[in-house]
Amino acid sequence: MCPQIRGVILSPAVTAKSAPQDDGTELFVAHEGTRVRLWESVGEWRRVTLPNGLTGFIPADAVETI
Repeated sequence: MCPQIRGVILSPAVTAKSAPQDDGTELFVAHEGTRVRLWESVGEWRRVTLPNGLTGFIPADAVETI
């Protein structure tokens, strides 16, 4: 079982993508201070899940582990 790793969004607003690439489909916007669950890293991207269950990839430098 994967441990629960938590993070917080650092950027004022960051758009989550469907894939770990700039041209991925935009799924949602997360705002600074939003707490997320962290999953794997893919290159410079990190997969995150919001408290409401939405999941997507954001730039790794837009989130910090807490």
